[in-house]
Amino acid sequence: PSAAASVFKMTRTEIVGGQFMFHWNAVSGKTYRIEYKADLPDASWTFLEGGVPGVEPESAGSLTMGAATKGFIRVSVE
Repeated sequence: PSAAASVFKMTRTEIVGGQFMFHWNAVSGKTYRIEYKADLPDASWTFLEGGVPGVEPESAGSLTMGAATKGFIRVSVE
């Protein structure tokens, strides 16, 4: 980021009907890629979704939880 105030931040998370919902500060005109891994030492990230449009003030994604009790989400600018 070129501005000190421009940082990535998850703004909220919630569980709704077996879906882990997450929201982050987004920038209009950017697109985001969402990836997941069950454990940080795992070799690679699993692609969940790409081309998620940035909608200010925040964008959102979701993950079906299934039997998972933990996991890690990575959101990056495409």
